[in-house]
Amino acid sequence: VELVFPSAVDTGDSDSGTAITGSGSGSGGINSDELAGDRFYWDQVFFNLIENALKENLADGRLVITVSLTRTPQEAVIRIRDNGVGIPRADLPFIFKRFYRVAKHHSQQIKGTGLGLSIVRRAIEAHGGSIGVESTLGVETIFTIRLPEPELDAEGAAG
Repeated sequence: VELVFPSAVDTGDSDSGTAITGSGSGSGGINSDELAGDRFYWDQVFFNLIENALKENLADGRLVITVSLTRTPQEAVIRIRDNGVGIPRADLPFIFKRFYRVAKHHSQQIKGTGLGLSIVRRAIEAHGGSIGVESTLGVETIFTIRLPEPELDAEGAAG
């Protein structure tokens, strides 16, 4: 399975307790060629989302991060799911704000500025998309990115 932007993520060795998998509808994987726009922005989006999952993992369990792509004629939907600690419901409306950090007892030990998810949202919006999040404490967090499908270029048009 090809991962999204493998250059942006170090999955570690097989003994690390972390597994990152990817899947795409009809393609068997996800790669940068499937997403229109600025490669730098997409690297930032996936780096920040996956890095957060790695930092906020369950210390006593195996972390699994799944990246999936589903395409329709109208949109591309990318989901990034992890089985980490989750985000409290009360914090969900604020996590994309600049400098916002979830107030958890261990968050002070985790390095960060609170800018990562703000950068993610701005990059996705710059591509005409949106991002949402669902989370259950101690179970999972799922970020869902929705992007409009670009019109076919002259070479891809049927005719």
